[in-house]
Amino acid sequence: MSLPNPQFAKDFEYTTLAAAAAVTPLEQLDEGGTLFWARLREDWCIGVVPHGGYLTTLLLNATTFYFTYSPSVCDLNQPHPIHCALTFTTRCSPGPATVRVTPLKLGRQYSFVRVELLQDSQVRIDATIVHANISLESGATLQSRGMGMYGEIPDRVRDCKPAEEDSGNKLRVATYKILQFFPKEGVDGSGLRGRPLSIREQWIKLRDGSNEGFGLTDLGFVCDIFTPIPESYPETMRRHWYPTLSLGMEIKMLPPLGGWEWLYVRIESCIIKNGRMDLEVVICDEEAQVVAVSKHMALILDVSRNRIKEKNGGDAKL
Repeated sequence: MSLPNPQFAKDFEYTTLAAAAAVTPLEQLDEGGTLFWARLREDWCIGVVPHGGYLTTLLLNATTFYFTYSPSVCDLNQPHPIHCALTFTTRCSPGPATVRVTPLKLGRQYSFVRVELLQDSQVRIDATIVHANISLESGATLQSRGMGMYGEIPDRVRDCKPAEEDSGNKLRVATYKILQFFPKEGVDGSGLRGRPLSIREQWIKLRDGSNEGFGLTDLGFVCDIFTPIPESYPETMRRHWYPTLSLGMEIKMLPPLGGWEWLYVRIESCIIKNGRMDLEVVICDEEAQVVAVSKHMALILDVSRNRIKEKNGGDAKL
């Protein structure tokens, strides 16, 4: 089961990632799209705001369902998301939501869809997602450095140790869903082997009660679940809120049968300035094969901004 969070009552019903990010088709749209229903879960939040990586997985589940079962596109045989670009225009809230998937361009090899997550009739996330069939891709394959450009990956068994459980962490609820291993050197995966504080490394395993590995769409969650880099710095060690404004991810390979049990995640920021930061995230498997790469833009805000409500009772804007 998920590690119990002190924020919730003892009888709280925790959800797995598969259940929390599930979508249900509501209706077929005139333009060839599909409208889905979803419920954003409290136990996949940062504070009171649903976690951005969790929401990314939910949208990838919607497009995967669309390309697998929608009569207008299922014959294309493009079940795999290979790229997504999300803009988080307004923060989401736990509760019901709708997801609207509409085709932008359908092709024989690659197809593009627009995906919007709405709550209270307002678009909260606007995304473009590209689908293909990874198993059928062909073309030039050239030698590159891959993970070698980042140096040696710390061995999970020899070089790493489990993260210390923070029983008082009521803010980062979603982090209770994973098991993290950090390199023994440094603090929480940063400051090791003479590297700057702007780099963090971790091995993660899903711990949501499902006993499943990470699937293809779960990479949306994986690319965004880590201890924020600013908390490695003395100036910003007290907890802040780091809302994501935009997130892009490219998927490089399919998971093995049963999913990836462990994934290595390397996070680096190039510039942290005036409360805004970029993030480069690289995910690889236990054979050091790159699974996915991701780019983020995020803010550094006072944690109180996570809980502010609008005067009319709605969510505060960023």
